Amino acid sequence: VYGAAAGAAALALRTRSWRELLVYSGSALAAGLLFYGPFLIAAGAGTVWDELIGVSLRERDYWTLPFPLGYDGPLRLGHLPKDGKDVLGFYVPLLLVLGLAVAAAGVWVRRFEARVAGLAVLGLGCLSYLVSRPDELHATPLLVVLAALLPICLAPLLVGAERSPGHPLGARSSVRGVLAVAAAALLALLLAHGVLNRGSALVRPEAAEAVDVDAAAGARVPPEEARALEATVTEVQRLVPPGGDIYVLPRRSDLVRIGNPLLYVLTERGNPTDRDFGLLSREGEQRAAIAALKRERPPALIRWTDPRSSRPEPNERGKPSGIVVLDEYVAANYERVARNGYYDVLVPVTSTRGPRSGPAVP
Repeated sequence: VYGAAAGAAALALRTRSWRELLVYSGSALAAGLLFYGPFLIAAGAGTVWDELIGVSLRERDYWTLPFPLGYDGPLRLGHLPKDGKDVLGFYVPLLLVLGLAVAAAGVWVRRFEARVAGLAVLGLGCLSYLVSRPDELHATPLLVVLAALLPICLAPLLVGAERSPGHPLGARSSVRGVLAVAAAALLALLLAHGVLNRGSALVRPEAAEAVDVDAAAGARVPPEEARALEATVTEVQRLVPPGGDIYVLPRRSDLVRIGNPLLYVLTERGNPTDRDFGLLSREGEQRAAIAALKRERPPALIRWTDPRSSRPEPNERGKPSGIVVLDEYVAANYERVARNGYYDVLVPVTSTRGPRSGPAVP
């Protein structure tokens, strides 16, 4: 959507022809319908709308994060390279917002030239993505846009090219100079962030080895993690025939920061519920998961016990809900047969022993 809007803005400023703009808009709409058509037919427009937009709007308080302004980590002189890298990484979202503001001023100076205006519109779309959750993943699209937009805006500001004397900023070289310095400084800081990250990985690389699992496709992880995954996948594939289901549990069901749906891919086994990832800490989701487990009776479950799974964060999702009915059900009906690193393999309690009571959280 953001790309289509950027293309429309660039085309409107380049041709100023309503006919070409309408042809472009119609083509973009047709391409969108072609892409989403199968989903619209299979699930219906209401479901597609809800999954793409409605759920995000309703549950935004569970996923959003505060914008990073106050760094409270260490900044030690003896560890300046590492701590400095962390500080710079913390403030990347702020640098991106400032960079987009400088780029917007540069677009104005260039009298809304088509190529830079289109990139600016794309940048605004990426900004909305960033502010929804200002972490590394959500910062990357805007970082890529500014890597192109800032240099394009910077060049004419430095040489004074493409300047119109009648433009409000055209005769004020001091303003152009300020914009040029700001753009150059922001580019330098963003470049330093990338260099420090890649340099750290080059100088002090983390040990990694390929996961010896067919579905992993050569993915590399720390050696201990690789061995744990390999043992877990082997055990699950022994217990569950091809085409069967498993269920991946978080460390605790009342506080779930992230899950691990990748285990369904690695084991090549299905999920009996209709969601690989959601707000499991709510009662409705837990009871739906229990209903699916009772209905499908998967021969094995995996509980991912990595502390990252339940690490609190400053939003509604980061607060314990106090609801542990799923953990209680699993504790009463399943028992652990293997533990590999952060992966516990659980199987149904034998029928001769019957359901048992046990702790809700391992």
